[in-house]
Order: sequence, then C-alpha cells, then structure tokens
Amino acid sequence: MTVPWPKFEKLVDLTAEESEAVHSYAAESPRLHHLMQGRDAMGCPAFESELAEDSRLLPLITSATRKWRLLEDAVLYAGIGNGYAAMGSLWHSEPNRLVDLTYRYGGFFSTSVDQQAALRFLEAGDKRHSVFLTIRARPGLLALPMWALGPNGRFEGEVIVSPAVDFRVAGALRKEAEGGTPFLDLELEMP
Repeated sequence: MTVPWPKFEKLVDLTAEESEAVHSYAAESPRLHHLMQGRDAMGCPAFESELAEDSRLLPLITSATRKWRLLEDAVLYAGIGNGYAAMGSLWHSEPNRLVDLTYRYGGFFSTSVDQQAALRFLEAGDKRHSVFLTIRARPGLLALPMWALGPNGRFEGEVIVSPAVDFRVAGALRKEAEGGTPFLDLELEMP
C-alpha cells in the first residue's frame, strides 16, 4: 500500500556531509538511537569510538532536518518500543494528567506517514514503557522527508522531525497493541 506523502518545501540543499550523515542514520537508526541514549554504552570502552562518531553525526542530521518545511496539515506517527526515550518517568502518570502539557523531544526523532509502519516499531525491541505518538502537524514544521534522499527512503514513509519542537498533548490513553504490548497513546498537536 502506498501512503500519500504530505507536501514539503525544500528551503536549502543538503550538504554532502549532511546527506551522508542522514544516510548513515537511515541505515542504522536502531543502533544509533541505542548508543545515543546511552543504553548499553555508558562507561563501556568498546563503544567509545562509535559514540565519538555519533557525536559528529548528530549536528549534521539536526541541520538536515531544518532544511525542509511542511506546507500542509499532516498526520505523522511514531511507535517507540522503549518509551523512556520519549516520556521518561512520565510514562507512569495517569494519562489524563498529561493532557495540555507541552511535549518536547530534545533531539530529532523519526516519524512515519504510515500508521501501520509506526505500529510495527511500537512492538519492536524490548517493549518496555512503549509509546505511540499521533502528531497533528501544521504548515511550518521543520522536518526531513526521507523520500528527499531517493527512492530507498520511501518504503516506510519516514519523516525526521527537527529537535525541540513544541507540541501540546491533546489526548492520552493506555492501550494494548495487537501483539499484546501495553502502551501509552499520545495525541500531539502543534500549538
């Protein structure tokens, strides 16, 4: 099934370094996320060189996400198998207490225009504290549509959202995925 892509406007061309960094992220995003979050890497000399390389890539990927702008309303989804990266200890809160809070993820993060692809990511990994985000994005959102990198970027409808965008929590519920994974379902909207 082909999911229609929302319209984006290219503001500036990616540099060769940014393009290379984003391709690296696309090829190994689970490993990069794992290392960036410090799980399994804290104090481990075996990961020092990889962490140094990731540190070089992060500003390039961040810069790339600021070179495209959404032109129309769109719905983006993100399924996160280990929700501590997305929610921290707030995962344990009563969902209704989260409504009207501001949600801001400090780094760039992957979303999809394909809800089913995002649900597959929700049930991947260790499934602890899983979170599913439904994001009602508005024109002006800075994000990198992965199709901009070529046809290989189209398969899961991925869009990488720029860091530190403010969203309002419009709804929050506890649910269970088809595979049995309990998760926190958040509906986010741009203010």
